[in-house]
Amino acid sequence: MAEVISITQAIAMFRAARVTNLPRAMRLLGRNVALDVIREAGSNLSNDLVHVRSGKLRRYVITTLTAGIRDLPSGVETGLPKRDPLAVIAGVQDRGAMIRPKTKKYLRIPLIPAFKGGSYRGVDRYAGQSLRNVPDTGLFFIRSKGGTALLVKRIGEGKASRLEAWYVLKTQVTLKPRYWWRGAVMTARARLHQHVDRVLPQVMRP
Repeated sequence: MAEVISITQAIAMFRAARVTNLPRAMRLLGRNVALDVIREAGSNLSNDLVHVRSGKLRRYVITTLTAGIRDLPSGVETGLPKRDPLAVIAGVQDRGAMIRPKTKKYLRIPLIPAFKGGSYRGVDRYAGQSLRNVPDTGLFFIRSKGGTALLVKRIGEGKASRLEAWYVLKTQVTLKPRYWWRGAVMTARARLHQHVDRVLPQVMRP
């Protein structure tokens, strides 16, 4: 396993190797590390760390971060647009947040019957839609004996019928941080020594 080093140590390694164009070396190093971070971030958004149920957010993050890589005098930078809706969602997934409805009374939290495929790894069949604009859902509002607000659907007919809960309604939800970005940065940082080794042949004089 390669030794974990810092950026300061990476610079020292370039100088020890008598690299004369240090800014170029750092830009190459920065680009390699940035691409490594993006690959790791995409992996984190694809696995159980974030529980992504579709590829839309992952594709957005990878495409936007890769296209946003920009050379600086001594390295590179990249990032997501601050006000882009998907960027906001990605940030919340990384840092966590308290979510409250902006225009409605409740947030709609899907339960298993609401997901296509019948599992939490599916996609909410009414995601992004107002149920008032969707005809014939069969859903209606109740409160459980414990006071929980629910959207339910009646399954079956007559005495054999039962109520199936599709959504829990909440006035606010706390999302725990998933650290898909921070984790990717830490993983790539642990491989910094390997990236220095890859850059050295490109910047050393023969």
